[in-house]
Amino acid sequence: MATRNRCPLCGSTKVRVESPTRYPYEHCGLSDVVLQGPGVVRITHCEKCGNVTTQIRGEQQLLQVMGLGLLLRPPGMRGEELRFLRTLYGMTQAALATALGLPRRETVAEWEARDRIFANVREEIAARLPLLHLFRSRILESDHCVLLDSHVQAYEKFVESFVDYAGRVLEQGEPAPHPAGFEVRLKQRRRWSPELLPS
Repeated sequence: MATRNRCPLCGSTKVRVESPTRYPYEHCGLSDVVLQGPGVVRITHCEKCGNVTTQIRGEQQLLQVMGLGLLLRPPGMRGEELRFLRTLYGMTQAALATALGLPRRETVAEWEARDRIFANVREEIAARLPLLHLFRSRILESDHCVLLDSHVQAYEKFVESFVDYAGRVLEQGEPAPHPAGFEVRLKQRRRWSPELLPS
């Protein structure tokens, strides 16, 4: 017997359900994320109570993979990306300011309001290393981590290469690479995966 669709708020079966194959994921806090694929998003419209509920398959893993994807990008971090990471880490602006060695909370607020945060790659590297450390302590080592071994391996590989890259930049003043976009797709076995796009 087929299960009837119900409103998750009031329980009514008088609902309309849609599953778009392309969904602008604006409520994640990033302006440029589009989820693609059948069965990824389910939107329930209740005729009785008027509630509209959006469910995203594997959303907790999706958010963690998006955070990983932001950290894997070359320098060029935007304010909304820093805000996304801070929210993912469950930190206040004051706590993040302390973790980044900033003397005032307002600096984080100012950064989050900017399009591009850092004037040069050296400044970003100084902030990126503690952000990578926070990803380990607040996501990878947490009880709510739902990343797969392949995600952890991608993180570890990037950290190793990023530390070397940071050393070269700080010593030689290596120019910053152009920022690259990224997509997050639902792969086989229903796992989310960041895909770097060529710049």
